[in-house]
Parts: sequence; structure tokens; C-alpha cells
Amino acid sequence: MDTLVFFNIINNDKCSGAAWDAVVAPRSGKPLWDVPLASLGNVNTDVGAAQEAFRSWKQTAVEQRKALLSKIIGQETGKSTLMSDLEVDDCISFVTFNAAQSLEDEVAFQDETLKIINTHQPLGVVAAIFPWNFPLVLAMGKIAAGLVTGNCFVELASQVLPPGVLQELNGGGDVGAMLVKHRTVQKVSFTGSTAAGKRIMESASGTLKRITLELGGNDGCIVCHDVDVQSVAREVAVGCFFHSGQMCLATKRIYVRRDVYALFLSQFLREFAVVKSLIEDCEHNDYEILAGGTKGMGKGLWIPPTVVNNPPDDSRIVKEEQFGPIIPLLTWDTEEEVIRRVNNTDCGLGASMCAKDQERAQRLARSLDMSSIWVNHFPKPVPMGHLSSWKESGFGGEWGRAGLLAYCQVQTLQVYKSKAREYM
Repeated sequence: MDTLVFFNIINNDKCSGAAWDAVVAPRSGKPLWDVPLASLGNVNTDVGAAQEAFRSWKQTAVEQRKALLSKIIGQETGKSTLMSDLEVDDCISFVTFNAAQSLEDEVAFQDETLKIINTHQPLGVVAAIFPWNFPLVLAMGKIAAGLVTGNCFVELASQVLPPGVLQELNGGGDVGAMLVKHRTVQKVSFTGSTAAGKRIMESASGTLKRITLELGGNDGCIVCHDVDVQSVAREVAVGCFFHSGQMCLATKRIYVRRDVYALFLSQFLREFAVVKSLIEDCEHNDYEILAGGTKGMGKGLWIPPTVVNNPPDDSRIVKEEQFGPIIPLLTWDTEEEVIRRVNNTDCGLGASMCAKDQERAQRLARSLDMSSIWVNHFPKPVPMGHLSSWKESGFGGEWGRAGLLAYCQVQTLQVYKSKAREYM
């Protein structure tokens, strides 16, 4: 593979940096390439370019923005081909959904004298900060909604857009802090840890910025006694171990009705056995295993899937977000009890519910203090569904029609009709 060279993108220009960060392959631990770190000067130049671009970008027609937006397609690296392809496909879905949206004026009130019109105006320069686990799709979820509503971004570069409309800075917490405090930035959209989100909320208060925070989750899954245990165990396993459990919406706790717990546990472990058998087959045939396997962890950032049998509710594995391939299975007896236990968390991002009885499933789902709940399916966020953040899982929300409007500010036109105009 040819050596890749990375730059910060400022006003569509490639910019290097005085300091660099070394990127290491998570699969092998081998060094990959260096990326330049942005400086305070880069931040000021970047935000200034975005602000200048906003003057003309906000005047473009929505249809023109949508046409440009449809050209933005990226690729993700550092994952398996399957995971990379899935993320690219999800990016296309976000672009397609948001490019199909419109921002018509809304007539809020009208009588013989007065007509009140609500319009949706762009905010200005938006700083988007996102994590490493799904860098492309999380970026695109913000970009697609923000650009089609007429905002400019300090985030990711693309040559199909006018200079300054969309740009990228690479850096750590210091660069993020500069963007959050910058007076020209009108909104911060952040996906990441709860601790970092709290710091951003505090820093953004100095300029009363609009903020969207999508933070940690400790999502519970409730399994009722009337399910097809074999098929549900497979679905729940996907919800736990997809992307090695490194998803904010991944299932972190499984609550299984006591009378089907043993059968569910057996079927659930069978899913792990399938993966283990594939590893053992590779070892038996002397294929080269660079990391992991059944004989040790080797090099690289590898953790094998782990299941914990019925730990107490006050254990760390139940109370904290593990963000990895380790999952506790717990029993429950009454509906009132399991709802109380699932709700007993500072997080309120998501949950899932498995029951053959649809009425019971929806009734229990509505009792949960969570923003997004999947009924009879593992957690699967889609661009059309709003993802809001309850409790300490964040502030505001993104995606869906409501997420699109989070990148707008309402301007109200109160138009008095000429035949009834009165001056005070």
C-alpha cells in the first residue's frame, strides 16, 4: 500500500501542521501514518473561512444544496470490508434522506388582519465533533442535515462544495475546546462520552451556543417468556456484539424472564460457539493468526466476546457502559420489577423489547425512560428515526425530521394585511 499523506483542510486548501499524531493499526498494533494536528491559528482561520462562506451559502436555494450534497460519498478505513461497506451504505442513506427534505414556510396563524409565518433559517458556522467508532456515518449524519439547511461546517473536506462550506481539522481535546468556545461558531454537535459532553455544555454556555450532545448509553434489552428463544437469542446477540459492542446504542444489559432464562442462555452461548469454531478451524489448518485466537490475545487491540451469568444489579458490569464485547445476562420475574431495574440508570439513550404479544411489548416499551426503543429487533438506528438523548445520555437530538430542524432557527414573520393595517 502506498504511503498515505493527510492534511487539515482549510478553505479547500491542504494544510500541514507543526505537530503530528501517529496512527496505529488497531488490528496489529503496527504504525500506519502520521496526521497533522490543528493549532489555534488553524482554528481561527478555519472558522473565519466558514463564516465568510456562510454569507453566500445561506442564500443558495435548497434544491442547489441538495444537488451538491448528493455528490458527497466517502470511504471508511481500519475495519473489515463488511463493516466498511455497511458504514458507506449508511452514509448514502443519510445523504438520500436529508437531500429529500424541504423547509417550507409554515403558516402558524391567519385571520382577516394578521398572517404569521414561521421560516427556518440556518444558524451559521457549525462545529461537529465525533468519535472514532463510526467516524464516517456519524459525520455524515451531521453534515447532511446541516448543509441542506444552509449551514457551514468545520468538520470534513469535500471538493464538490464551495470553498469554506465544509472543512476538516484533526486534533484532540484542545482543538475541540477552541471550537466550542469560538464566538463565531453558532452550534456544536458532539457525539462522544458523557464526561466530555458535560465539559462542552459548560464551555458553550459562555456564548449561549446551540448544542446537540449524543453521549453514552447503558441500553437494556427485555426478553419476555413468549418469544421464540432460538431466533430471539440470535437477534439479541447481534445487538450486543455488532461492531464488538462499540456502539452507543449497543445492548449493554439483557434481562430475560426467569422461566426461559436457561434456554435463552444456552442459545445465546451457541452464537459464541459458532465464532469460536471458526477460530479453531483456522488454528487447526495452521492459518496465520496475527492476533486473538484461542491461545492468547497476541498483538493488537483485541478482546474476545464475554458473557457474565446473572451478576448483581450493583455490579460495575451492570451499572456502567462497557463499550466492548462483554455482556451481562440477568433474570426477571415481574414486569414492574424489570421496568424498575432497566430504568435504574443515569443513561436514557435506547433499549429493546422482545415479546410475541405486541400489546405487551409496546406497553412495556412505553414504560421505559429511554428515547429510542426497538420492539422485536436489535437496536438499528436509521436516518428517518429521530435519536434524542434523555437523562445523562445527552441534550437535544439528531436524525429524522426533528433532527433536521435542530440545525435551523425559526424566524417569525408577522405580516399585517394592508386593508387592516393599524399603526400604534
